[in-house]
Amino acid sequence: MASGTYVAFERVRIGIESVICEIVDNSLDKKSKDVHIIFKRDSKNIEIERDLPHHKTRKKNCTNSFSISVYDNGTGFKTKDDLHNAFELVQEPGKEKKRAAGDTGKFHIGMKEAALSRFHHFSMFAKIGSNIITRSIVFPGKQNSCVYDWERGKVHSNPSDKVPKHVKIADVEKYMSSNSFTTCAHMTAYRKGKHHTKTEKRDFINLDEFIIHIIQYLGIVYEGELLKKTTKIMVGTKKSDLKEVKPVDLFWSQTTPKKIRGLPKKQPKLSKGQKYYCETIHGFGTVEGERKKCKVKIEGKEIKFYFTPYKIPGDHIRKLIREISPNWGGSDLMLDNPPDISESGNLFKAELLQGFSFYRNGRAIVIGNCSEADNDGFYNGIQPSLPTSNAKTTIRFKIEYDSDEYTDYAFSLRPNKDGYVSIDPAVWEAIDLAIGNQIDGVKEGCFEPDNRKAPFYRRQQKKHDRFWEPTPDKRYEKSKKRCSISTCRSYHPPNIVCPKKPCDICGKELYGSKCTASKCDHKCGKCGKKGHLEINCPKLNCKKCKTNPCSGCCGDCKELQTKCTCLCVKCKSPKLPKCTCPPTPPPPPVPFLVSKDPIHGDYFSVDYYPSDKQGCIDLINKIKSKAGIKKKDLKSP
Repeated sequence: MASGTYVAFERVRIGIESVICEIVDNSLDKKSKDVHIIFKRDSKNIEIERDLPHHKTRKKNCTNSFSISVYDNGTGFKTKDDLHNAFELVQEPGKEKKRAAGDTGKFHIGMKEAALSRFHHFSMFAKIGSNIITRSIVFPGKQNSCVYDWERGKVHSNPSDKVPKHVKIADVEKYMSSNSFTTCAHMTAYRKGKHHTKTEKRDFINLDEFIIHIIQYLGIVYEGELLKKTTKIMVGTKKSDLKEVKPVDLFWSQTTPKKIRGLPKKQPKLSKGQKYYCETIHGFGTVEGERKKCKVKIEGKEIKFYFTPYKIPGDHIRKLIREISPNWGGSDLMLDNPPDISESGNLFKAELLQGFSFYRNGRAIVIGNCSEADNDGFYNGIQPSLPTSNAKTTIRFKIEYDSDEYTDYAFSLRPNKDGYVSIDPAVWEAIDLAIGNQIDGVKEGCFEPDNRKAPFYRRQQKKHDRFWEPTPDKRYEKSKKRCSISTCRSYHPPNIVCPKKPCDICGKELYGSKCTASKCDHKCGKCGKKGHLEINCPKLNCKKCKTNPCSGCCGDCKELQTKCTCLCVKCKSPKLPKCTCPPTPPPPPVPFLVSKDPIHGDYFSVDYYPSDKQGCIDLINKIKSKAGIKKKDLKSP
């Protein structure tokens, strides 16, 4: 027999995301091919248990929030006793449930504690034979007015075989029947805080954003399982609007330089622009270290786990990689700014994704620096801890292990798999060695400043060696600026000429032609040689001065300027390279008609040159003639 008061359901610290995962874990362990997570507006006048002595039966209006139902078509429960035993909090000695290898569950209490840690009511619907059998539990309240009382083979008030009045049994059974589901886990009447979300708005108003948040979270947690395509997880408010949970690559492991550059061969239908980006930005892709097999001894027994370090691309490159393709290697690329809606906080900020992520049987237990990671050592496990800098937000480490008695001892899980109680020091020592493995950035195809050979991270007495820059330098800052050429708009390594730049000779784009920044590939149609246009062909050059058009020969004798013997008519000195005569005066000014005025007559304008004496005389004579002025009219009175 196992019983419990409200304290049993208050001892866990768990976010709403982990509550959902606890239910989904059970569905996956039951080999479900389809899992539907349905959110619906919750009910009015839901009965909840007493918290204070003067409380009687209380009613709670939960219409501003939503209920959660998790349906699946797994193996389910064979008998009523199997269903009833699933609600046992503490297993009786000698009667512990045997788990299959690779099962996600461990403590046999996750589903119940997780549900009641956040909800007042939890019900399980199970198809057994041709009937749907139920078990329901309620949070006891702080007055323990409905103590959790489980006994093998016996049904009491909590758990109960009676579904709470506010639960719409017919809707649940109809959805199960129409979709051939075998079980439904149904959670209602949100208990902790006011709402699922952290905003002042009502949960139901924010439901669309919350669903996007949950989809990304589940995609990260179950990436390995979803890549197998043995289970499809759908999320929504009804069957017609369900959205599929796609695997999400937390580490951008499919966007390394080699994989980016090789994508056009795998996806030949990429546009020319997408292929161009693959060619120009590949060297800014993910730096992936060696997947190191680590072995440590725990109480004389050797266990193994795998450690892989990653340096993901900068945010400006990540955006462009998504433009190339949103899906790489079967996994979606993680959104940088998903809706900040969950009451658990924004779990996807860069500073929360950095550091160590732990995967047990392919299922993410800890995602980066979340779940009070600093206290539990997920980022600061290696002492002294990794250096702090702006660059560390792109550093992520993946630890993978398969569960058994010894690995679960080394990685001591919390009851609801939302973190670790402790991690054996021997594990951190092994990681400290593995993280020092060298990476050849040149061989991997990295651009500056990652095109070097260095340890991913190695602690030294005076100066730490690290593959990534401790702070952004000018070279890195320059690479963050998009190219100014309108047909390019890509990113280039420092000191690299844009491939879309026009050739200085023929004007063709360097990309797509054989021209380079220093050599033109244009073939002249006159001489057949490369490197010049027809108008500049050497065949058109003057045979003497070798210029086109001729600019080094005398215009009179056609000899080179250095050999010209022509004399100036005025000064009788050689015309070339320069005679001593004053420059030839400009042509004489000529008046031109500006307008016709009906009163004063025609209006003329003229420019004159004071230094041109003869020109001024000619101009005066023209003005005299045009105006009918005689010589005597110019005499002073």
